[in-house]
Amino acid sequence: MQHVRVSLKKGWDIRRAREQIKRDKNLEQYVKPLCYRPFDSRLIFYHPSLVWGMSYPTMQHMLSGKNLGMMIGRAGQVIGQDEWDILFCTRGLTEFNLFRRGGHNLMPLYLVAEMEGAQAELAGHERWRPNLSPKFLAALATVLRIEQAGEYGLPRGITPEEIFYYAYAVFHSPGYRKRYAEFLKVDFPRLLLTADRELFRSLARLGRELVVLHLLESSKLNGRQATYDGPSHPEIKRVAYANKTVWLDETRTCGFHGVSEEVWEFHIGGYRVCEKWLKDRKGRSLSNDYIAHYQRIVVAISETIRIKGQIDELIEAHGGWPAAFVTATKTAHRVAKAE
Repeated sequence: MQHVRVSLKKGWDIRRAREQIKRDKNLEQYVKPLCYRPFDSRLIFYHPSLVWGMSYPTMQHMLSGKNLGMMIGRAGQVIGQDEWDILFCTRGLTEFNLFRRGGHNLMPLYLVAEMEGAQAELAGHERWRPNLSPKFLAALATVLRIEQAGEYGLPRGITPEEIFYYAYAVFHSPGYRKRYAEFLKVDFPRLLLTADRELFRSLARLGRELVVLHLLESSKLNGRQATYDGPSHPEIKRVAYANKTVWLDETRTCGFHGVSEEVWEFHIGGYRVCEKWLKDRKGRSLSNDYIAHYQRIVVAISETIRIKGQIDELIEAHGGWPAAFVTATKTAHRVAKAE
């Protein structure tokens, strides 16, 4: 019989992959958390011999799990939706189909230094540089009337994280999403800059609250808004919502009580978050940890809705749209993926 070379994808060979894995004595280091869907983390064996694709040049910056990245869906995904909602954040790797359709662009806040893969993975924070263009930083410093300082030209006293939080808050503003709805159907969001330092820092604080909620790192998540009622380790059979309860079975005998309709209807990436998380586990039993995780999701969404309202109230108190921002074309920055 003629020997046939086994290769599932051009550029990837299963035999070569097996040999590389056999030679590696520390395989645990390649098990990484993966942002599979909003509020839904999975584990992936991210070994370079097995994970084949074009994403590594960007994903290498997220391998440490200590970075911060913004995920924005590809332009054109919002047609037919009530509100642009293709935005989320992560500290680690992401699954390409994070949102309902069209994939997404991942923008790390920091880039690791130019090193080989294994070295880059082990690099500490001190080896990173901000993924913020000099042109953008110069514009921000000019608008805020703050001199640039340091190696990267950041406005003095402002950190890369604050800039990230500011952008995250602006993009979560219901007023922004409504005002620029038609533009967001065809292009990536553009970040408007404010000349008001107080507004900048206040939006950054609200943006940080959103980020720690979405990363499930907020202490507010320890509270309980949804109460589970039913047997231990319930099997998810049919997900439905009625009477402020998310039901898990056809007879509606077990579920999560105290979930408002606003929280149930809340979308990220084209999905009802509370529904999607459960439907992805249909036929499986929920452990106590999973039940607690779902309760944390409900709190995170409830708090997100509240903070989105605060963002618009804050902007309105500083002149509203568009007066609170510098609207000259040169100060509206298109969000682009990492270098």
